[in-house]
Amino acid sequence: MLTPDFTVSQTPECVILCIRAPYVKASEVQFFVDACDFRLHIAPYFLRLTFPHPLVENGQESASYDVGKGMINVSLPKLVPGTFFEGLDMLSTLLAPQRRPPAVAPSSGRPLIEEIGSLEPEQEHNEGEDDEQHETHDDAEFDWFLDQELPESDFLTGIKYGFNNSYSGFASHVAEIGREIFDIDNMDQSTPESRRAERITKEDAKFDIDHYMADFMDDEEIQLLIAMKSPFDFGTDLLDTPSTNLDELEFCAREREKRSARAPISLDMIGSSGNIAFETAQQSTTFLQQQHQQSSSNEADAAHDASQPNEWKPASPPNAVSDSEQRPTSRLWELSAQDRRDLISLPHRHPLPIAPEDQKSVYLTLVDILFAFCFDQRTAGVVRFGDDDSYPHAESAWTIARASPALSALDARFTSLRALVAALTRRALCYPLHRHRGLVRAVLRDDVARVLRAGRTAVVRVLLATRRILRAHHAAFVLDRLFLEDYCLWAQHPRLCNERVLRELADKISDLDISPKDIGWPLDELENLARDIGEDDS
Repeated sequence: MLTPDFTVSQTPECVILCIRAPYVKASEVQFFVDACDFRLHIAPYFLRLTFPHPLVENGQESASYDVGKGMINVSLPKLVPGTFFEGLDMLSTLLAPQRRPPAVAPSSGRPLIEEIGSLEPEQEHNEGEDDEQHETHDDAEFDWFLDQELPESDFLTGIKYGFNNSYSGFASHVAEIGREIFDIDNMDQSTPESRRAERITKEDAKFDIDHYMADFMDDEEIQLLIAMKSPFDFGTDLLDTPSTNLDELEFCAREREKRSARAPISLDMIGSSGNIAFETAQQSTTFLQQQHQQSSSNEADAAHDASQPNEWKPASPPNAVSDSEQRPTSRLWELSAQDRRDLISLPHRHPLPIAPEDQKSVYLTLVDILFAFCFDQRTAGVVRFGDDDSYPHAESAWTIARASPALSALDARFTSLRALVAALTRRALCYPLHRHRGLVRAVLRDDVARVLRAGRTAVVRVLLATRRILRAHHAAFVLDRLFLEDYCLWAQHPRLCNERVLRELADKISDLDISPKDIGWPLDELENLARDIGEDDS
C-alpha cells in the first residue's frame, strides 16, 4: 500500500486533512476514527495518523473529493472543541503510532497482572535489577500495522504516455492494481520505443501455436461470429433532420463549458448518493437545449475543416455541402439519456492541445480503442449496440484492455494504419478466447469502419460506452483518465475530430489487407500444417 501526500491544519472545532490521492474512485474511500487514531483507505493508498488529542464521530465530520485536483478533504471534529493540537506540521510524528502503556490499577499504580512467587528472593532481586536496565523479550510489544513513509517529491523525467502523450507519474498509482491490465513493467521509466519493444516481446511469448491451430480447424463457433450481422448495423432508419445529432453534441459541449465557470466538482462521499444530481441537471439541460435549437448557428460547420491531417484530406469540390447535410445519420445513433448525462458530467475543460504532427497518431489510437470495444461486442454475441441487457459481461473490461496496444501497453504513437492493424491483429491472436484472422477482419471492416462512417455522434457513443465499462473495473478505471476522458472531449469538437477524416479512415480500413509478414508470425504455414493434420486424422 502507498502512503499519500497530505497536510494537516486545524480550527477551534475540527482538524482538517488534505490528502492527495489522484486517479482513485471516490465512492470507495473509507475512513475510521477511534479517539486519537485516524485511518483512511482507498486502493492503492493507506494512511494511519495518531493525533495528540482525541477526535470524535458525532455527525459533524465531512469528506469531499476534488476531482480536478485529486484531493480528498476531510474535516474531523475535536472531542473537546477549543483544544489546541500541537505538532500537526510534524508529519512523521503523526504517522508513528503512539506506544500504549500497560494497564495499571487506579489506586496503587501497579500493573493489573503481576507474576509473584516464581523466583527465590535473591533471584528476584537480581532479576529486578536486570528489568530496570533492559526490557525482557516477553514484555516486547509488536506493531502489526503497515509501515508508512512519506512519498518522495515528484521529479521531472520527461516520460509521457496516454492521450497524445500528455500524462506521466502514474506508475506508483497503478503498480498494485494494474498488473492484470498493463503489459509495461515500469511505465514511468519507459519510452515509446521501449514500450513497443516490450509489447512485441510479450506478444511473441504469449502467442500459442496450438491454440491458434485449434481455432483455425475447429472454427464453427467463430464462423458464426464472423457471419453475424454487425451490432452497429442500424439499417436505413434515417433521421428527418440529420444535423440533430451534431447539434446535440455541440450543445452538451457548450453546456459543459458554461459550468466550467462555476466551482470545481466535489463528490460528497458521506451523502446518500455520492454523485452529481443528474436529474436536476437534465431538467435544466432540456430547457437550455430548446433555447439552443432556436438560436443555433452554423459556426461549427463553417470551421469544420480547420484542423485535419494532410495525409487523409479529401479533395472537396466547389460549393461542397456540409457534413451534416451530405451524410444522413441513423436514428438509433442518437444520444441516449445516459450518454447525455455522461457528456455533461465530463470535466469542465477544453480538450488537450494537439500539435499538427500528432493528429494522425490521435486518429489511429481512436481506431485502436474502437477496435477493442467492437471486438468485445462481436465476440460477446451482442445483436444490437446499446440494446443488450446482458452486456457488458464480467470479462468486458479485460478483453477491451487486452485487445488494445494503447490501453494495455501504452503504445499509442502509430504513424501507419498498416502498422496499427498489424498490432491489433497480434493482440487478437494472443489474448482473447477466439483467435482467428477472419474474426479480426470482420471486426475491422464490418464494425469499426461502420462506426467511423456514421460520424462523430457514433464515435462519441462508442467511446462513452467503453468509458463506462472501464470505469467500473477495479483496475482498468485508470485507463479512463489516461485515454477515454480526453477522447470523449476531443471527439465532440468538429475542429478537432473531422468527419471527413473519419470516413476517409473507414474507407482505408475496408481496403487494407494485412499479411502474415506484417504480423510477424508464420500464420500461413501454421494453417497449412493444421490442414495436413486434419486430413491425416480423417
